[in-house]
Amino acid sequence: MPLPVHAAVVSMLQDFFKIPNGGVIRDPPITVLGAPSHYDPSDNTYTLKTYADVTVSPHIAHLTVPINLRRPGPPPCDVEKNPHGRIFCEVAYTENLNFLHKKCTNWMLEGYVRYVLGIKIYERRKGSINRTLTARLYSRVAAPPTGPAATAVTTLSGVFYQEWDFGTVQFGNNLPTGCNAPNIIAYQVTIPVSEIFWDPPIGVPIGGYVAAVPGTATVTAPNFIIDLYDIQQVVLRFSSQPVFIHPETLKKCKIRENVTHNQCLKEAQEAVDLFSSIEFAIQIDIMLGSIMSNLFGTLEKISQLKYKQIFATNEKPDILAVPATNLEIMDTTIYQSEDVIVEIQTKSLNVKAVPFTLKGRNCMMIFANIVK
Repeated sequence: MPLPVHAAVVSMLQDFFKIPNGGVIRDPPITVLGAPSHYDPSDNTYTLKTYADVTVSPHIAHLTVPINLRRPGPPPCDVEKNPHGRIFCEVAYTENLNFLHKKCTNWMLEGYVRYVLGIKIYERRKGSINRTLTARLYSRVAAPPTGPAATAVTTLSGVFYQEWDFGTVQFGNNLPTGCNAPNIIAYQVTIPVSEIFWDPPIGVPIGGYVAAVPGTATVTAPNFIIDLYDIQQVVLRFSSQPVFIHPETLKKCKIRENVTHNQCLKEAQEAVDLFSSIEFAIQIDIMLGSIMSNLFGTLEKISQLKYKQIFATNEKPDILAVPATNLEIMDTTIYQSEDVIVEIQTKSLNVKAVPFTLKGRNCMMIFANIVK
């Protein structure tokens, strides 16, 4: 199953491609779907099937009905004989950029595919919320497109791709990108809506062919405009956010010395029982503001980053539980011991974290001790 950040980017891309429909939801001229099956363009036997995260195609009323019902076209169609996608979008999170490139260029093997937009989401930078993001637009054009430098795909005649580095920091360094606000033309991907209605006469040379676009009463915009800043913000919003615990904050905890492993496990179980109660859930809502304020300084920052998975008990102020996968301690070294207790050592503190499961989430119970 896709992670929330992947699903959120796919959803936003679909929204962008629906804009020229002018809000029409009943038989819109442009069909935007998530992952409908198509025949793999690299398979000439038309048996291998594949799909993209987003597929944009014309309503069949604006195209020639496929004339060969046994195989896909011409013109081509999906596996259910619906109009073939003219624009595809691929979002890569766990996959690398080379994998994304192969998927995008594979779609371009089909001549009716006019554009493929690929989005690569890189891992969050260690110790921060910054992400590197890359967008690539593959296009089938007679001449290199304007905008970012176009690179020819050597294996596909007439196919080029353009690239945008649109994360909060640049690829390969920590310098900020210029993608820091909406409506910056340099960080907008523009695709002519006319390309959706690409449907050249069958058996006739396509030189000089221009796709017929439905009237403005049907299609309300000449271009699809994908604002990469909006994609960036969606990635930040739905990404798993780190929980930062500064050593100075830990010093404010009630400190106990010589806490044993068994005692840690015992208190972790007690905390799990406490967290599972309805009464404590209500208490968390009341306490969360002051707890987060102590941890991060301002509630405004917390609301922006959506730290929703922080737990603390009012009975044991020396215990703090956070999602295990999001645990990061600033200015520290993390050690993994044989008994699965994570020890985090600083110059003045020794912190132990005991993992446990709470309502299906892997969490850690944090214990702080002064190092003498």
